[in-house]
Amino acid sequence: MKKQKRILIVRPDRIGDVVLSTPLPREIKKTYPDSFVAVMLRKYTIDIYENNPFVDKIILVDDYEDGSIESFWKKVKEISSYKFTHSLTLLPTERLN
Repeated sequence: MKKQKRILIVRPDRIGDVVLSTPLPREIKKTYPDSFVAVMLRKYTIDIYENNPFVDKIILVDDYEDGSIESFWKKVKEISSYKFTHSLTLLPTERLN
């Protein structure tokens, strides 16, 4: 039995860039129909993905930004609970490469 692909797409800022990322879940589901696809976003961009039929879960990053270590670890625990097999970080920075 094949293991289900569990994919996290991270694009937490810039509304235009979030809009440009919207075809990605569709293409993932086309290639891997049984995959679980989640996106990690900021609250102000949630409307872009909210009714996307190719997204199984939306994870908000805003709710751990109070600066506390407790909220940070709570978010880490939440993300870990989904047991992602792949992560696509759509941020234009050399620090992540």
